[in-house]
This record gives sequence, C-alpha cells and structure tokens, in this order.
Amino acid sequence: MRKIILLSLSVLFFSQIAFSQAATKIDEIGYFSCGDNYRLDLVYQNEIKAKPQNKIFIIFYEGQRDYQNFNYKTQKYETVIEKPKFGNALNRAKEIPLYLKMVYKVPNDRFVLVNGGFRQKFVMEIWSVPKDASLPKATPTLERKEIKFVKGKPKPPRKMACCYESC
Repeated sequence: MRKIILLSLSVLFFSQIAFSQAATKIDEIGYFSCGDNYRLDLVYQNEIKAKPQNKIFIIFYEGQRDYQNFNYKTQKYETVIEKPKFGNALNRAKEIPLYLKMVYKVPNDRFVLVNGGFRQKFVMEIWSVPKDASLPKATPTLERKEIKFVKGKPKPPRKMACCYESC
C-alpha cells in the first residue's frame, strides 16, 4: 500500500513539473489601438509580474490589415483591406515591449521578438515561456511570394503608453 501511495505521489509530482514547464499562449493580437492597452496590462499582471522567471515571446506574422470604415454616402460599414509594407509587422511587435517598459519598467531582456513568417492577416502571438520549456513554434500559413507588399518604409513603432498622457 505504501508503495502505491509513493508511486502515485511521484507520478503526480512529476506530471505537475512537466505541466508547469510548458510554453503558454497568452493572447493573439492584430492591430491594436490605445483602447486595447488593457490587454497588455493583463499580460503584465498575469504573466510578467506573477512569473518573473518567464520570458515573453512575441511571434509576429507579416500580412494585410483589414478594418471597418464607415461610408457616409451609403451609410454602411465597409471592410477596407490594406496591403502591408515589409517590416511593418516587426515595428508593431516592438510596441508591446516599448509599452510595458514605459509603463511598468519591464526590462527588454524579458522579451523575445520572433519573425513567424507570413499569414493572410497581420497578427502577433504572445507566449509566456518558462526557463526550461520548449520554445513556441511559428505557424505561418503563406509563403513570401503570396504576399503583395506596398513600397515604402514601414511606420515606426508607436509609443502606446503616450495615448493618455503626454510623453
């Protein structure tokens, strides 16, 4: 009986260790605005502050942007599809550590930016990765040749922390 209890406890203990060492996808964000800062505040509260040993991986994917625009002539919302400029995804991904550093003083070494390749729509995945966990894998859905880019320089990263205060 004692052996069964010890065996059960050891299995439970080791399964708990294995479970806690997995990378966890926290959020998936497309283009976000100042009103979406609360999502980054939650990342800080639930992952960065609560798990100081974890790194935050941001996997970004180049892709088009679509958004709703109100047409006053037809009095209807229309979907606008905007082709990306190459490198714009990286600059949007840089906004996350920039915001968390300005607001919460999170050091840059807590973040890892990963180019995930290409998808139909621009998106960023935010992962919390414990020290010894396997790294999250990018999951691109398109090849480079399938994306049509607009010529020009990408927009620089925005200081999302300056939305409501002067910087």
